[in-house]
Amino acid sequence: MPSVYTTFLFTVSLASALRRSCVVEDKDTVKCNYFPNSISDEISRVRVVDFIGPNESMVIDSTDFNAEGWKNVKYLEISNSLSYSNLKLKAKTFSDLKRLVELQLHLDHFHLDSDTFVGLKSVKSLDFSDCFRVSFGTLLQSLNGTDKLPSLTRLTMSRLNEYHTPNTIGESFGQILQQKRLTYLDMSNTGITAFHFVIFKYLRHLKLFNISGSTVGETFTDNFDFSDLKNIVFDLSEVILPQRMRPPPGKLVISNRVVKNTSVHAVGFVLFKEAKIVNLSSIIPTRASIWVYNTTIVIDKPIQVLVQRIITKGNNLKYLDLRVDHFCKNCIVSSLEEIDFSYNGLQFINPLLANFAPNIKILNLSFNQLFKMAKNNDSLFKTSLNSLSHLQYISLSGNNLNTVPMKMFGSNVDLEIIDLSSNKLRQVTFLLKHLENLQVLDLRNNFIHILDETSISLLDSIYHIPRHNGSYSAVYLKGNNMSCSTCDAKTFIKWLLDTNIVNITSQNLTCSNEDGKQITIEQSTLDLLQDLCYFELCNVVICLSVTVLSVLTAFGSVKACKKWHRGKVIKRLQDGHGKYKYAALLVYHHDDNTFVEDYVAGPLETEIKNVKNITRNLIAKSEDVCPGHNFISELNEVINTTPVVIAIVSRNVFDDAIFSVVIEGARDNGKPIIFFLKIEPSGLDREKLTPGVRQLLKIKPKFVWRQKNEEYIMESTWQNICTTILDYA
Repeated sequence: MPSVYTTFLFTVSLASALRRSCVVEDKDTVKCNYFPNSISDEISRVRVVDFIGPNESMVIDSTDFNAEGWKNVKYLEISNSLSYSNLKLKAKTFSDLKRLVELQLHLDHFHLDSDTFVGLKSVKSLDFSDCFRVSFGTLLQSLNGTDKLPSLTRLTMSRLNEYHTPNTIGESFGQILQQKRLTYLDMSNTGITAFHFVIFKYLRHLKLFNISGSTVGETFTDNFDFSDLKNIVFDLSEVILPQRMRPPPGKLVISNRVVKNTSVHAVGFVLFKEAKIVNLSSIIPTRASIWVYNTTIVIDKPIQVLVQRIITKGNNLKYLDLRVDHFCKNCIVSSLEEIDFSYNGLQFINPLLANFAPNIKILNLSFNQLFKMAKNNDSLFKTSLNSLSHLQYISLSGNNLNTVPMKMFGSNVDLEIIDLSSNKLRQVTFLLKHLENLQVLDLRNNFIHILDETSISLLDSIYHIPRHNGSYSAVYLKGNNMSCSTCDAKTFIKWLLDTNIVNITSQNLTCSNEDGKQITIEQSTLDLLQDLCYFELCNVVICLSVTVLSVLTAFGSVKACKKWHRGKVIKRLQDGHGKYKYAALLVYHHDDNTFVEDYVAGPLETEIKNVKNITRNLIAKSEDVCPGHNFISELNEVINTTPVVIAIVSRNVFDDAIFSVVIEGARDNGKPIIFFLKIEPSGLDREKLTPGVRQLLKIKPKFVWRQKNEEYIMESTWQNICTTILDYA
């Protein structure tokens, strides 16, 4: 018997609608624009498309399918996209198609007899999608009866009856379909006026229910046992919910709430507690967003939840500061293994939310904004996966993460796949050596240029994990702008070429060279880097040599310059003209006269005369200026005859206004100032000085005398003081 599945395709434009033709494209594909009188015995799939023109009428009955070869057809599709054609399907139209398993009718205007499907005992799949003008009532009458499609298990009614509302899915709907053994029911993209959950009471064999993209006007759950939903997969993605269940446009904030068992049931949680998979993607309107703050769900009574997978992506769940507290043995969802929160713009998720479902194996948090949680709540972010000890797959892709905490996956010893692609990672910063089951670490499309030694060490830790089958974990790096333009990249590129955890060939890894061009990473790349390192080393040696030589030359020049300037100052002091009449002026309080005479003026005079070989007096003192109404002006005249002012600071000058005026005046005139500090055992409280003098004390040279046993000891040498005076002069 032939086993080839051949497809009859009828695709015809409006201009060629009247031409009857068949074209054999290959051994198992034939295109025709009419119902052929005979079919090869090898043909098992037939599609008849656009076989009737606009404003034309046609009747199809059993005589169209009793020719030779139709008996072997297992798949039949009849569709017509040309508008306003009229078609009538008579009773028992397909009764001669004894082996037909799948029937698809995609027709706009057509009449469906209540007995059209009589005789189709083998059909398991019936597809009525895009039958825009067929009412639910007409379709149900064509299915009502044990002699109509008794083997039917799949029924598709997508985009059905868009022009004849209302579409009510009620008890009669369930009673008629009860005659079949439906496991798959698709009512997607359909306008449903009212939906009664009681239909599931009759659909005992149903495994998947799809109303994705549909608009539901109202729902009714009266007299319904929710255990009838047991193990059904629900696809409610992009459903437009009833008005009462829809959040309004804008920011919906839920904060400071405690929700208990009874409330959980009241809001419809029980609706899906028996379901196997629930897809709730994109059911929140685009202009609405949900923000949950400081909210707790309390479960203190046992719950029976069988759901294994929840998909809720694209729902604008922006903030989930939500926790679940359970206070009994069976107060958790132990069956839940997969949660998908992707594409929500999620900025925060409370780690304690996972306590409700500790057996999660797959967690998809991709394409959110968790970088905000990592930045603002670092301590919570790094512990967000701690309670998921059975986690096998985690996706944090597309979260703009700059780094991942060191112990982010510390508790997830069963991890097999870590997806960190499409972030802003530059290095590997997290531990991996404990992940003995790790198969894939996805780092594609990040900001990795050169992995440092720490990152390489962390990645090498998974290379050394013992594996029974001799395989290695796979690290994906494609899409990173890796660099091979500097010697710093040599270790990284060598590691890429040597390691078994990165397949550079299959990933077609490239790097950017000195010219900014992308080149394939291979052994020649490492050779180029070795040459680059040699030249960089030569440049460093040359630069270092030039730098050392320059420093030594500059140091010698400065020293010579200072010597020359000191000689010049000594010559001017020897001449004794202008501002070089004195070497320095001592400014102090008259109560410090004894201290100045015994410890400062005499020794300083002697040291300076020795250095300069001058016999005349070189130290002027403010005490020698005759007091009177011209004291300040006379003191200023003395200041103008000396290159340096030495201010002696003691407790006596705290309240001496003249002292501060003289010192600050010298500063304003650009005179170099040197401070001598007279410090008694009780110390010297600088805060009692004027702000101007305090500021000068911070930046000017200082020499200290401390009182010990009624003597003042200098904490320096006269040679050092003399050298400082000459340098400042």
